[in-house]
Amino acid sequence: MKLILLRYLTFLFFVLVTTSCDSIQKAGENSDIELAKKLSELLGKNKHIFEDFDLKQNNKAIESIAKNEVDKVFNVEYNVLEIDDLGDTAHINSALNKAGLDRWECFGFEHVGNKYRFFCKRKPQSVLRFLARNF
Repeated sequence: MKLILLRYLTFLFFVLVTTSCDSIQKAGENSDIELAKKLSELLGKNKHIFEDFDLKQNNKAIESIAKNEVDKVFNVEYNVLEIDDLGDTAHINSALNKAGLDRWECFGFEHVGNKYRFFCKRKPQSVLRFLARNF
């Protein structure tokens, strides 16, 4: 069962990588029929990618890529951000906004001496994040 899931996810991974992810998201409002039509259309357009692809020869590489993408779904990265306490909030807001641009989400803080420590987390980037919107 695990191998079938990995192969299926690998297939979807290649479809998402080779096409615009936005086009899959706009397939419809969670309509299974519209999604199936869109995937068939995408496969037809990208058939040339799979024609020369030797699945047996590249099986280990594909499984490794798929496993890494699946692992990212369940992992969380953590970061501790230290910001000097200068008495105003403008520089703290600026530093937190900069961290937010890198997808860091702060979930706690502490005041130590003349610094603030912000504890942040984020999910690793993965193309699999688009799948939940479609199924």
